This record gives sequence, C-alpha cells and structure tokens, in this order.
Amino acid sequence: MAATNKRGVFSLETVLERQDSNNWTNILDPFIYVTSINPEQVAGPAMGYFAAGYNSGGYYYMSITQRLDYDNDTSQTVTKGNLPLEINECHGGTGNTTYGYTFGGRGPSPSNNRLSTTYRVEYANDTALASEKGSLSSGRRFNSSVGNANYGYAGGGYDINFSAMDKLDYSNDTTATTNSDGLTPGRYDYACTGNQSYGYFIGGYGDPASPGAKTNVTRLDYSNDSAATSTKGPLPNSAYTSSGTGNADYGYTGRGGGDNYSSRIYRIDYANDTSTAVQKGPLTYEAQTRVATGNGTTGYFAGGFSPAGTGLATNSGIDYSNDTATASPKGGLVIGCSYGFNFSPREYGLPQTSSARSVNPATQLEPPAQTGGPAYGYVAGGDYTQPVSRIDFANDTATASPRGALTSGRSRGGGTGNTSYGYVTGGVETPVDPTSKVDRIDYSNDSSTASPKGKLSAARKYLGSVGNANYGYTGGGSDAPSPTYAYQSRMDRIDYANDTATATSLGNIFVPLTSSAQYGTAGNLNYGYMAGGGFPRTSICRRIDYANDSVAASPKGPLSQEASDNAGTGNINFGYFQTNQGYQSPTTICRLDYANDTNTASPKGPLVATVYRRTATGSQSFGYFCGGGQQPTKYSFVERIDYANDTATASPKGNLAFDQGRSQSFSGQENAFGGTPSASKLVDKGSDGYLDSTPYSYGPAYSYVVGGWRYGNANATSTITRLNWSNNSTQSTTNLPNTVQKTKGANSKDYGYISSTYPASTHAWRIDFSTDGSTYLPGVMATNGEYRGAVSNINYGYWAGGSVPSVGVVSTVDRLDFANDTSGAVIKGPLGVQVYGTSGAGNKNFGFFGGGNTNMPSSYGNINKLNYANDTVTRPNSFAGTGVPYVTGTGNADYGYFKDGTWYQAVKSTVYRLDYANDTLGGSSRLNLYYAVGDAEGASSESQGAFCYGFTVGRPSPGYSNATSMHYYAQYFNYSNDTSMAGQFSPSSYHAFAGATGARHNDVSTAGPTYIPRVRFIDSKAEEQGTSPSPNPAYSNPSMAYTIGGQSQPGPLPYANPAQRIDMSNDTATAVAKAGAAPPTDRLYYCSSVGNRDYAWTSMGATRSNVQRLDYANDSAQMVNRCNRQPGVQLGYNERATGNNDYGYFSGGNINYTIPGCGYYAPSLSKVNRMTYASDTTNTVFRCNTSYGSGGRAACGNSSYGWWIGGSYTYCNNYASTYVERLDYSNDTGGTSNRGPLTNPMSYGGAQGNANNGWALAVNPYGGTKVDRITYASDTTTAAPKGNLSASTRYQATTGSQSFGYNCGGPSVETIVQRVDYSNDTATATPKGPLVWRLTHGGGASASENDIAVTPNPATDIPGEPGFFAPYQPPFPFPVQSSNPFNYGYFVGGSTSDASIPVTGASYSRVQRIDYSNDTATASIKGRVVHSSYATEYLSGTSSVTHGYVAGFAPSNYYTNQAQRIDYANDTSDGSPRTNVLASPKADCAAVGNKNFGYWAGGAGPGSPYAKSDISRLDFSNDTGGGTPKGYISQGRYALSGISNQSYGYIVGGYQTDTSPDRSTKVERLDFSNDTGTTLKGPLASARHQAGGGIGNANYGYSVGGEITGNPSNPPTVTTVERIDFANDTATAAPKGPLSQSRWGLEGTGNQSYGYVAGGEYQYSDPYSQVTTIDRIDFSNDTATASPKGNLEHKVRKLGAVSAAAAANSP
Repeated sequence: MAATNKRGVFSLETVLERQDSNNWTNILDPFIYVTSINPEQVAGPAMGYFAAGYNSGGYYYMSITQRLDYDNDTSQTVTKGNLPLEINECHGGTGNTTYGYTFGGRGPSPSNNRLSTTYRVEYANDTALASEKGSLSSGRRFNSSVGNANYGYAGGGYDINFSAMDKLDYSNDTTATTNSDGLTPGRYDYACTGNQSYGYFIGGYGDPASPGAKTNVTRLDYSNDSAATSTKGPLPNSAYTSSGTGNADYGYTGRGGGDNYSSRIYRIDYANDTSTAVQKGPLTYEAQTRVATGNGTTGYFAGGFSPAGTGLATNSGIDYSNDTATASPKGGLVIGCSYGFNFSPREYGLPQTSSARSVNPATQLEPPAQTGGPAYGYVAGGDYTQPVSRIDFANDTATASPRGALTSGRSRGGGTGNTSYGYVTGGVETPVDPTSKVDRIDYSNDSSTASPKGKLSAARKYLGSVGNANYGYTGGGSDAPSPTYAYQSRMDRIDYANDTATATSLGNIFVPLTSSAQYGTAGNLNYGYMAGGGFPRTSICRRIDYANDSVAASPKGPLSQEASDNAGTGNINFGYFQTNQGYQSPTTICRLDYANDTNTASPKGPLVATVYRRTATGSQSFGYFCGGGQQPTKYSFVERIDYANDTATASPKGNLAFDQGRSQSFSGQENAFGGTPSASKLVDKGSDGYLDSTPYSYGPAYSYVVGGWRYGNANATSTITRLNWSNNSTQSTTNLPNTVQKTKGANSKDYGYISSTYPASTHAWRIDFSTDGSTYLPGVMATNGEYRGAVSNINYGYWAGGSVPSVGVVSTVDRLDFANDTSGAVIKGPLGVQVYGTSGAGNKNFGFFGGGNTNMPSSYGNINKLNYANDTVTRPNSFAGTGVPYVTGTGNADYGYFKDGTWYQAVKSTVYRLDYANDTLGGSSRLNLYYAVGDAEGASSESQGAFCYGFTVGRPSPGYSNATSMHYYAQYFNYSNDTSMAGQFSPSSYHAFAGATGARHNDVSTAGPTYIPRVRFIDSKAEEQGTSPSPNPAYSNPSMAYTIGGQSQPGPLPYANPAQRIDMSNDTATAVAKAGAAPPTDRLYYCSSVGNRDYAWTSMGATRSNVQRLDYANDSAQMVNRCNRQPGVQLGYNERATGNNDYGYFSGGNINYTIPGCGYYAPSLSKVNRMTYASDTTNTVFRCNTSYGSGGRAACGNSSYGWWIGGSYTYCNNYASTYVERLDYSNDTGGTSNRGPLTNPMSYGGAQGNANNGWALAVNPYGGTKVDRITYASDTTTAAPKGNLSASTRYQATTGSQSFGYNCGGPSVETIVQRVDYSNDTATATPKGPLVWRLTHGGGASASENDIAVTPNPATDIPGEPGFFAPYQPPFPFPVQSSNPFNYGYFVGGSTSDASIPVTGASYSRVQRIDYSNDTATASIKGRVVHSSYATEYLSGTSSVTHGYVAGFAPSNYYTNQAQRIDYANDTSDGSPRTNVLASPKADCAAVGNKNFGYWAGGAGPGSPYAKSDISRLDFSNDTGGGTPKGYISQGRYALSGISNQSYGYIVGGYQTDTSPDRSTKVERLDFSNDTGTTLKGPLASARHQAGGGIGNANYGYSVGGEITGNPSNPPTVTTVERIDFANDTATAAPKGPLSQSRWGLEGTGNQSYGYVAGGEYQYSDPYSQVTTIDRIDFSNDTATASPKGNLEHKVRKLGAVSAAAAANSP
C-alpha cells in the first residue's frame, strides 16, 4: 500500500512504490503547478446607495445619500453623509468594493449647470461628507457612468458635442480622457450596466444627426479601452432617462423617457450580447428617470416620476434567478429620488462573498499508456519503385491503401522503426548501384512523401534492419554494384532522436561475413535477431545486444533450415521467419523463442503461396507476409499468421495496393511494440504541469496582394486582390488610396501593413482584414528604402535592409508598433550585413530575412535572424539559395520558404526551406513551382504557402508588360507535403512587383495552449510578469560606458567604426561591439563624443560636419545623423568635447594646410561650438573662443563648467602645453578663463572626471603614462600628480562613471583598457577589458560620467516591478540533473580548412564538446574563444574543476599573453579573457596543471630567441590577477606538449631551434609543490613535435602522434603513442597504441579511464588533410590500437583541449 504522506523517514522502496502508482510529486523547486488559482476575494458591504437627484416635493436639487441594506431590503433606506453639493440631472455612478463615485451632473446655479466634479463615498465611513476627487475633462450633465474594480468611466452628456469618455483610476482618484470615439457626439441620458470585463451604454436620447430616443447598445472593452467601442444589442424599444444595474452575467435596464412611463425591464446577456435584449419583469410600478443598483442576486429599481408627475419613493426588486416574474416590493426611499446617482460594492460582478486565496490541484486524467504505434503495417518500395502500401490490421481483408511515396525508388534495403516513425535504409535505387539513403515515414502524416534523413555510414544493398524504441540497426549487406557480391560485416546505428545525423558505424560486428546479406529480422525490447541470409545460404541467427551494441553479434538459433532472401517479423516473445531458399520457395515458417534462443527455431505455418523474396510486418497478434517476386513478375499477396494458432496454415488477406517485390516493411506494433494498454490514471501534475486546451485564434483566412505592375500598364497600381484560403479563389476588393509597387507586407491578426515602395518613401498603408478597407499612413517609416524585406509578430512589423537614395544599400531595421501605428517606426537591429532585395518569413519568436544582394559577395544568400524578444539580429548561417535580389519568402510556425531570387532575364522556380528549429544549417531545396516566375510575392495560411503572380521572363524593362511576360496565378503548396506543388488559385489580374499581407502570415495567431498556472508551494503566490523598467540607462542601467569610433577600427561591414560597450560592473570582460556609424559617413575617426543620460553625440570635426547620435537604450541600432556643425565656422581635427545634461561643447583641433618649413597640420583652433540636446537636429552654434588655440586637447567637466586641458599649438613641432581653461556654461559666450596648470606639458592625451574632480591622462608631451588630478573647487592651483597609467598611450578614448575613469586604446596599446580608481588614484591604473577592436582617435561617453545626474527622475525613471517566477521554466525533463563537468572534454579553437564555417582567415574560434558517456556521438558546438586579437591557434590548455584555460596565437603573427577561460557550467557562452597570464606574448606552449594552478611552459614568441623557456603560473582562485613567472625549462622549445597529474607536470618533446636534431625527446618534470624550475626525466623513445598531450591518469601520461624529422618540406607524421610511468619517470617512455591514423597538430584530454585525441593533419602543413577524427585510448588496455569514436563537428588542427576530469582532477 502506498505511503499517504511525504513527511518523516521513508525508504527508497516507499518512494519507488509511490512512483509506480503515480503518487509522488517530483518537486524540483519550491513551485508547483495548479489547475487554477482562486484569488482572494474581499467583498464590500452588502449595501446599495442612491445619492442626489430631483424630488418633486420642492427638492429640485438634492445632496442627500440614502443607503439600502441588502440583508434587510424590505426596510426603508437610511440617510448617510451628504454630497458637498446639491446635484440633479445625473445618471449612474460606479465604484469598487471600498468606494462609490459620482460624476458630473447639474448644480443649482448657472455657474455650475454642467459639473466636472467627481465625489467619493467611503463605504466604511459613509456618514461622513463625500470627498471631492479628480475632475472630468469637461462639465457633463445627463451623463452616465459605469466601471469595474479598477476604473470608472463617464460618458455622454447634454449640450456637449463630443464622443470621448473620462476614465477615473481608483488607485489614485485621477481622471484622464480615453476612447475619443467611444460614444455618439451629443447623445445623453444613457442607462448603464456591465460586468468586470465590459461596460454597456444603453439607449439614450438625441444627437445632432438623429434626435430622439434610441435602442442602441454600445459596449466598451475595459481591457482595450482606447479602442473603438462596439455596437451590440439592440433594445426591443427605445429608451432614455432610464437606469441600469446587473451582475457578472446579465445587465438589466428599465424603459422610460418622454411619455414612456413604463414598468418594463430588459435583460442583456453578456455572453450573447449581439442579440436583442429580452423583456423581463415587470417592475411593480410605472415610472421614468428611476435610480437603480443591486448585488449578485437582485436588482433594485427605485424612485423616479410617476405618470402623474409625482416624485416616487417606491423600490422594486427583481430576482435575477426568476426574472420573468413580477418584481417584489422592497423598502422604500426616505425621500423620493429621480435623475440621481446610484452605486454599490456588490453590483457589476464585484465579489459577493469574501474568501481566502486558494488553488485547485493540478491533477489530470491521463489516457491509457499505449505501448505501440498505430495499428498499421507498411510495405515500402520494391524493385526500384517508390510506392508505399498500408495494411489496416483492424480491416485486413480490405486492399491495403496507398500512402505517400519514398523519396526515390528503393529495393533490397532494410525496414525498421518505432511507434512513431518507420525507416527505409540503404538498398538500391537502380538495378546496379547501392545507396546510403535513409527515408523516414511519419505514421501520423503518412500521406506525405517520406522525409530524407541522415545517411548510412556507407552505401549498401541486401540489408536487413531491426531496432528498439530509440535506435535502428542496419547490418551487413554488400557495397559492390550488381551483379557483384562484396559482403560487409559493418553494423550501423541510427539514433531516432537525432536522425538527421549520419548513422554511427559500430564496427565490423556482423559475422560471419558470408551470411551478412539477404536475411530476415525480428526482435524485442532487448535484442535484435538477424536470421539466415548469405550466399551460400545459412541457418545462423545473429543476436544484437542493444545494451552492448559495440560487440560482435552472437550466434543463436539456428533456423530449422537454411534460408536466404527471407522475411521476418514477430512480437515481444517470438520471431517468425520465412525460410526462402533462393528461387526455390518453400512455404515454411520458423519460430524463434526469444526466452530460449539457443534452441533451433521450430517449424510453423505454413504459408499458402510459393512466393520468394517477400517482406513481413505485423502486430503483437499477427504476422503478415507480403508481396514478393522480382521484375518482371511481382506480387501483391498478403498472408496472415495467427500467433495464437501458429501451426495453422496462414490466411490470405487483402492484397497490397501495388505489386511489390524485394521491398521493405515496418510497423509501430511489431516486435517490441504493442501490447495491452494500461488503464487511465488520475495523475498529479504538480511537478511538470501540462498545456491547457486553449485553441489558437487566427484572423480571417485571407491574404491580400497589393499594387504592383499589371498587364498593359507598366506603372504602379492601387489594386488589391484577396486570396481566399478556404477555397483557393481570388476576389478584387476596394483599392488603396494610392498607387504602389515593389512593396513588402507585414501583419498583425487584424490588420495588414504595406510599405517599402518604389520610388523610395517612408509611407505605409494599413488594410483592415474585417472590412478590406485601407488607410494611408504617410511618413510613418523611419527609413525611405526600397527593395526591403518584411517580417512581423502579433505586435510589431519589421522592414529591413534595402536601398536608400543617395546613401546606398543599408542594414537598417524599422519597427512599427501596430498598437500605435501612426506615431512612426523606430530603428532596431541592425542586420548583420547591408542587403537589398531580401524577403522575410518568421514565427512568433523570430523573423528571418533570407537571400538578397549585398555589398559583400561572401555574404550572398545569408540569413539574418531577428529575435523579437530584444530586436537584435544574428546571422546563423548562409542560405542554400542564390544571393541575388528579389527573393520571395513565406512560411508557417516551423519553417520558412524562400523562392530563389531573380536577376534580370533569369527567373527561378526553386523553393528552399529553412527549419527554424535548426537554423544554423541553412536552407534545403524542397520543391519547384509549376512555373518559374520573378518578382513574385509570398502569401501564407497556417497550412499552405503560395507564391503569387510575377514575371515569367525575368525582370523586364519598364515598358515591357505584355500578357506573355506575366503570370496571373498564385501557385500554392501544402506545408505538410512540401516537396511538390498542390495547385493554383483561380486566375486574377496580372501582377508583378506587388506586396502581400494577410491575417495568417508570420504565425500571428493569439492564445493557443499555455502552461497551467504555477504557484509557490509555501504560500500559493502565483508567478506573474513584472513591469518594464525605465528605458533610461542612466538610471536603469548606469554601468555601461562606450568608446565610439576610432581610426584603427575595421571597415564598413556591417557598420564601420562601431561603438564598443564596456560593462563597468564586469570590466574584466571584453568590450562588446555595438552601434556603428550612420550613413553616409560610414566612418568615425578623429572624433570627439559628449553625452547626457540618454544619448551620446559624436562629431568628426573637419573630417565630416555631421553629428551622429548613439541611443544608450538601443545601442545595437545604427547611429543616426542629427545635425551638422555650424556652417562658416572653421572645424579642426583632434577636437575634444564635454558638456552637461542639456548641452554639449566641442572645441579645439588643428587646421589641415601646409606651412613652409613644417609640412602640414599647422595652426590650431580656439572655437567653442555648442549643441543643444533637446533640439539636436538644429546645427551647432558658435559661442566663444578659448584663450589659446590648441589641437590634441583633453576635456572633462561637471554640471556647471567644462575644462579643456593641455594641447598642442601647432602639430608640426609637437608643442605640448600645461594650460587648463575653464568655460562657465551659464555664460558660455564670455570666453574661457585660465586655471591650473598641469604638472607637465601634455598633448593628445585624455581626460575624464566625476562631479568633483577631473583626471588628465597621459600628461606627457605627445603621450605617456602620467596622471594629474584637477580639483574643481580649487582649480587655480597646480594639478596634483597621481598614480600613473600602466601603459604609455596617446590618441586614446576616455569614458567612465562617478567612481572610475577608463583610458581606452591608443597606437601602442590599441585594445588595452586601463582603469583609474578615483577613490585610490595614487595607485597605478589597472588593466581591464580589453576592447574588441583596436582603437585610436576615438571618442568616449557614458550616462554616468562627469556630473551627469544619476538620481532618478520620478517623471521618467521608473525602476519597474520585478516579475515573480519559478527558477526553472518549462519545458524541462524529469529528473533534472545538473551538468557534471567531469563528463565532458572540450576541444578548443585551432585553424581550419572547413569551407562550411565562417572564419577569419583560417582561424577557428569554436569550442567542440565531447560527452565521455556517449563518445560515439559527434562533438557538439558550444561557445567561442575570442581574444581581443582573435587568438585561436596553436593553443594549449589546462583546467581547474570548474573552468578550462587556453592560451595561444592569433592570425597575422599576433602573439598574446592573454588566456581565455571556458566556464564549464555555462559552456554555450563565449570564453572570457584573462589578461597577462603569460610572462611574455607567445604561443605553442606546453600547458600543465592541477586543480589549483595552471602552468604554461616554453613556446614561441617575438624577439630573440624565438623559442622561449619561461614558465608562467596562473592561480585559478584569482584568475583575474594575471600570471606569475615561475622559472624556466632546460631549453627554449615550442610545439611541445604537456601532461599532468595532481603532483607533477611533464613538458614533453617539441622543436628546439638551437640544437640538432631539432625535434626533441626531452621530458622535463615540474614539481607543483616547488615550481621554480624543472628536472629532466624520460626521455621519449622518439623525437617529435606538434604531438598531442594532456592525456593520462594518476599513474601514467601519454604523448601521441606528431611530426618527426624527415624531408624538411614534407616531414612525416606518425601514429606513435608513448607512455610515461609517473612512478618510474626516469625511464624511457614505453611504446603503446598506436593511433588509428598518423597526424600532427592534434590535441588531447580525457578522464581517469580514457584519453581522447582529436583533430590534426595527416600530411604536414596540408590543410586539405585535416581530419575530424577522435581516437580513444583505453588506459586499461593501452597496447591496443586507439578506437575511433564520434568525430569533431569541424576539422581543425593546432587546437587546444581541456577537461575538468583531466590531470587526475577530482571534484
């Protein structure tokens, strides 16, 4: 019996017992899923209120408030606190559970005949005078009001001609205008009712266009209250001066107005509110202008005027549960009331009772567990044909049904599968040649053509296949063309979970070789059996152990007689095999008992027909032997064996759909699959949750083709053609208001948007899918580009790339907010490359821009992937299509389809498919259109895609538009069968260069299944979204600093001279490249930058006159041009800028002209130019001159003053100055005043500061390391010398915060970032960073430097509320186990000749990880190693238990002293740099270490000697502190290798330049406990360099492969493996192994049991001989040849390798 609780002490047996009974919740974290959450409800008091109004007994204006007690509703009302003012001519009122509110009305004097006042009644203190709250936007009388728990809405009114509503926020009692078109202008006297989702304004009177009483019902959606209201109802009769109330389900209103004194009541059903309201009641009396309120069960209609004109105090209650009955008399009013207010804390669906918050457990009734697939058997192909027949086991007397075909004709292959898919493996496609193809048939979609999957390891025929739920096994066969037989013993394994990969070869385990073809197969959960076969025939059965599938198949059985070309199937207990004997065709069946599989199989059956070369499939109850024969005679026979009566003769059944001989078969119910379903169970899903059943909601099933060229008219048109996906027809709709061509479309669920026109413009057009109408949106796009691509999600549309007049091809991305589509698009992105003629497709999360033409030939056909979550773009891979422009895209939720581009007279029909789930692989060719077309447009529904219209002869000249050059059909295909076209829409007008949009493009459905709610276990607090923080980076993210531009930066792609962002909270990390220069500049150098809290502005002075702006909140987007420098004011080179929150000031610089005796660059400038940030599109203005003209100055400042420091009068004599000048911002036309001076002359240095001080950096003539501090409060004194920079610099960029200054780059240091700590400024600056690009002559800025305010502004700086979420989010597997770094090895970087990957030169920066527990699998790609100088080759690595460290060499002979750290816990992230790890810049070292320290020894580097001997140590516990020199090896060597255990490191072999022979046999030991030098050990048995090291365990180390002395131009590589015995390390290393293949430039790592060596080249310095091979050395059997295991993903040499498990590390 299961345990009943989870507390106390319990045994594992109890846990297992409860798991077996599905009675154990696997709570990974303190959150559980629940079916639903019942929020806490706090009901207000059971009262209703009537206030103010009119009484005929002389009280024309009243302020009285009367309260009705619902629990005692037959008693008269009681009076409560009055309103502050007497009011009449009002309707309604509203409130929440705490307060009631009145709105407007008419006061007793002419001055207040239309009140804008709102009053609040506090229910808990209702004897007090009501308090006045926020005012309405204008006075209203005869107005009406309604609301929910959060907001109240007032609308309508007499003698006012506007339609807007006022919205009252109960949380702060303030009002605002909403829904400008909500109600009919001038209408008044509405009745109101509603629930918590909607408010209803009912009936009413008059408006200028249509006076009189109305029957209209208008609904306001509270969740979208700025959107247009919707018409509902109507009432059966007109009504005004009436009143309304209601509960959560229904609203009730009386009839009244004019002469209509009525007792009628009308009910509106909120769930069916388009129907005419239904008459109910009646009330107990006739009246008009009543007041009304109520609770969840009863509505109270009181007061009003009688037909006699008498003011009434009567109260009539209608029972909602019996609302056809006459209402009951209730307690009357103290004083009669009409035209008054009414409100209650219990009406309109507000809570009726109070209840604590609770949850409903997440239990789910799960259907019976199905152990098998669908009840069908499949027979596929045969004699080089493609057909597939499906046998219905439940109706097996019927002829089998034809299903989707194989991808090609197939015969004599293997057939296997699991419960979801069937696989056809290998075989022959023609009578001659074998194939390695694998086709997969999806049982759930078996009418579609089979999908091609990963191939076998080699082409083979005469195969058999078998498998379990996870893997399929194909063995033996022949790889020779017919009629030759060349039998193979190879076994291949297909991983169903990764079936696009090439099958894994398990080696030559299929024996004996002579029987390894033409056999039958069957099996169960644990074993597969391959019986008979071969030539000559055999009776052997071979058994594969799935749990140990790398060992040779074991002999079992045998069959009762020899057999070949035989068929097999079975169930979970037995296998049944037909014993064909070649062309002799006995009908005997043999049964093999799996429980006793060493016995001879027993004869069963027999079959009826004497047919050979059949195939077989089946279920758990029956076996079906099918078809047979060969060309020209084939058969469609099907015979069934009943396993329960298997000695009986087989029964003939319905034939196959085709004659099929030598075919392949499979079923989801044969062999290990099937069985009796289990019973349904109620399962606790609190741990893993489940998706609810919410359906997806789509817009109308239409697409729209808009504008373009048409037959007979070469000009643009305004035509809109609607495609109806429900019947594939077309229809012309209303035209656009303008003519357009060459547009691209995006869409939400309700509207389509067309933009990107030719000629270029910034206009767009919106199409309403509900009406087909269109609206012109002039100037809403940010970029006036043409030939752009477009994608969208449900909230935004994105137009990207294109060609901009006078600028050229751009990479800009414009985002248009659909909810605010008239406010203008904003710039996002950018794309990774400048491109035009691209096209888009996407799903809910990502948009993909495919194809197009670029300024980079290497980027033709690229894919740009836009992440909607952050509007950033990545380039996952190149596309399979061509790179020409005018590509056409469409797609669904899973795939994007791109029709090949068009280039002048060449039109294309090929369509490529991009798999969104695996977008790094690029696209694959899927189908061809019926007709090749160009300049077509893509359209889509959720199930079909289309390519619409276009030219049939390529791009014609503008006048070429005759009928024969255009296609007037939209060609469509089905996504479920995307290898062939499905049809064409009915013909329409000729179109080309059109745009397309539609409600079902881009997967913009809403709703759909979501996970059930999740709550914290301890208190049931639910997960919830947070509110977005302020976009102001100075407050929400003040830690970012920027360098901008710079002369040493890269060229124009994707943007030239990008900004580089330094994260000051993590300033040891490499800076990140961000926004680039705005066109047409495409350069930013000799520039200066200044900024405020939101933006940085950069000017190039004399080089360019434009000023560009960087948006901190969107720093990946390209900078934008804002203004120009003032015309007529001389600009110079080497300006500097500073400023405050409002203004930026540029000053100084050199003039470019020649002076005799100097050469060039002579006088310097003194102009000060000011830019106003608030109007930054206005040119800068001249303000004053500085005291001295100077170039090469530095500048800093606070909120009041700016200081310009040092500088050079003339460039040619390098004159430097000590001058310090100050500008008073409040008097900036008054010139500067002299301050200072500096301690030393300075020019071309930098400056940075905070609110109190400024620091001059590189206070030396023409650069240096000195630092001076200027104290602003005493700036007339000489600056104080402070701690130096760590490296000499000039022409640098500076940036910083209130605590730190950052000195960045310069000619000699370029990527180095030096940080000055303002609180400890006597210390030497600390190296940080580095930058990602080299930098000189750049600018710098941040949102928190100088004296920029960092105190939040309450008006704009809202921090946002954090969300509340469980730490792990679905989907996640159970159980979840943290990744153990000891299970993996990492191969890092190197150089490559692999043309499939984008690299810099031959440098390879990827990290490839192998899984020791699954080492036959291909290595998986993880993060990258990216040094500031891209060091990725000749790497050497060592490791702690948590991180790996590699150091090495970069392209272009760039040596570095940095290392890169790989975080094993986050190995998909890029490596992080560690600076100054090596004592000197070098590469090709030996790396050794233990879990505490890493060492790099020897290596090659600049200077003499080239071969180095120094050793550097890195303390893993302080890896940001740099390395420590630790002695030397005996001799300078490089290309050596390192081996370690926890006590010693061994530096092995290498290349020695000062000794002959130049290859070394040396083995030197470094004692980690005394690491100041090495001792000689060993030696190796053979001299080698470029060998692999790093492998070994606690007892032994191994040196493997490498290159030896030989022909200098082609030295030989070796397979050598030598073992060093650590316990006897003075002995010569012992030969072991060898490797499976000779190579050099390889590297190794491993654990305590195995060593893995990977990569390299088998031919020295021949990149085409690079390999992906991984060899495994078994330390327990190290004399054996190393075993090849799963390959690297990419071939590399000169790589590094690390692992937490290496060097005998332990956790």
